[in-house]
Amino acid sequence: MSNLNLTKEEINRLRSFFFKLIPVSEDLSKEFYSGLFEKYPEVRPYFKPDMQSQQDKLVDTLATLLDTLDRTDEAVHILKSLGQRHISYGATPEIYDYVEVAFLELVSQYASAEEQKDLLDLWARMMRFVSLTMLQGAQP
Repeated sequence: MSNLNLTKEEINRLRSFFFKLIPVSEDLSKEFYSGLFEKYPEVRPYFKPDMQSQQDKLVDTLATLLDTLDRTDEAVHILKSLGQRHISYGATPEIYDYVEVAFLELVSQYASAEEQKDLLDLWARMMRFVSLTMLQGAQP
């Protein structure tokens, strides 16, 4: 099983950063998918032409995940269910890697210079947990 390995303080830093972004969450989700498709155009066919619903789901899922990080069993359950659903979308392990890279690039754009190193490490660890746990949920 994947392990989160984040302290309460680290989880709170992730949440604080996300809360600062809520006023620009629509722009953030658009930029995330734009960056993902620009860097990895081969993943674009996995998504519907109208991305509004997907963009909303990204923000909602991040909010839910950040809310449950200190209740790892609940977070794992949510992520495994999400991974199971992503089987029907054709998600592959490579796509999870692409999403991690695109997400960290987005964080680096929104984090201040002082925040970048620490926040990038925390988000990288969280995103690896997300990917590994979703992939576990995708196993038969």
